[in-house]
Amino acid sequence: LNSLETTLDMEGNITKTASFDHVTQLSVEAVIPQFIGNISQIPPIFSAIKRKGKKMYEEAREGKTAEELAIPPRNVLIHDVQLLLTNDKGQGLPQHFGLDVECGGGTYIRSLVRDIGTSLDTFATMTNLERTQQGPFTLQDALPRDQWSVENIYAAIQKNNDARE
Repeated sequence: LNSLETTLDMEGNITKTASFDHVTQLSVEAVIPQFIGNISQIPPIFSAIKRKGKKMYEEAREGKTAEELAIPPRNVLIHDVQLLLTNDKGQGLPQHFGLDVECGGGTYIRSLVRDIGTSLDTFATMTNLERTQQGPFTLQDALPRDQWSVENIYAAIQKNNDARE
C-alpha cells in the first residue's frame, strides 16, 4: 500500500502516493467480497492486449497513458480471494499483506490489487506474484528446471491425464 506504479507492479515508476495509516485487517476483509464473482476490471496498460493491432505495452513504452488509451473494462471471474496477513517477505499490515486468489482466465492480479487499494482509499501495487495453478497443472506438480527433458515433460503430462480419468 501507499503507491501506484505505471506498470501496477514494482517494475514501474511511481505515479501517485497516499496515506495507508487507516488500513486495518478489518477494512481489507470488508472490501474483499466486492471482488468475488463476475466483476468488471480495467486491464493494466502494460499488458499484451492488442488494440488497433498494437500491444498496449508497446504504446505504454512510447509514453501513452492509460487515460489516453481509454482502456475498456473487461468482465472477469474471481472465484475466491483470501487475505494473507503477511506478504511473501513476512511483512504485514498496515502497509503490506498478501492475497490468495482463485480466478478465471483473463484476470489481471495487478489490476485486482490496484482496485482493492482504491477501495481502501489509498493506492496499492503488486510486489510479488506466484501462480500456483493453471488449469489442471499445479505448482506442486511442476518439474524443476534441471529436470526438463522431453521424457520428463511427457511423463508429467501423462501422469496428469491419468489422474483426470
